[in-house]
Amino acid sequence: MRQVAMASIGRRWRQEHRLLCAGLLAAVFQSLSFVAPTLRRGLLLGGLATQWPAPAHAGLELKTFGSGGFKEYTVADAFQVSMPDNFKVIEEQPLKTIWQGDRSGELNTMIAQAKVVEADTLEKALGMDGLDLKDIGEKLSDKRPFGGSDFMGVQKLDGVDAYRFEFVNDKIHEYILYALLNSGSQKLLCSVIVRAPGLLWQNNNRFQTLAKIIDSFKPKA
Repeated sequence: MRQVAMASIGRRWRQEHRLLCAGLLAAVFQSLSFVAPTLRRGLLLGGLATQWPAPAHAGLELKTFGSGGFKEYTVADAFQVSMPDNFKVIEEQPLKTIWQGDRSGELNTMIAQAKVVEADTLEKALGMDGLDLKDIGEKLSDKRPFGGSDFMGVQKLDGVDAYRFEFVNDKIHEYILYALLNSGSQKLLCSVIVRAPGLLWQNNNRFQTLAKIIDSFKPKA
């Protein structure tokens, strides 16, 4: 009971913190809108902007996001997923592949992996038997990086038994896919994580490209 209560308090704190930050930023921009443009730029350059995350925190740009094409990869000899053709494989193991996105830094890496489980449902494979998808999303949110995230929702993919969860906190925005697949006599819990720093989520419609990566998931033929 104590763990449940602490998790609930943590989620409320994250939500209130995000709302407070959003309100403060809105107030700052509103106040700056009444300042002459030249003076406003001076205020930003003179120190106000140093209180906000610098663009470099979002990763150094390696190449223009999305060169137009996608490349399909097979992961764990069990499923396939497509990445923009300018995403580079930086680690490849029998059950795991990691790509570097168009910017440097860990927050711009994409991960696809699988692990053998003894479970006949996705809920059991995630260790959450008996819970519905919303409750699973809430529990998964507490395990996300930087002290947990807010759970934004879950969607079932068309034509495949897989689910896309969405999480966000002050530093990172994520889509995470989970699916339970048959591989011979084994069951594999498969996951695909795509993400971006919050500052870049809507940059160049990045979130749409990340959603396309998730939607490309399919069991190996």
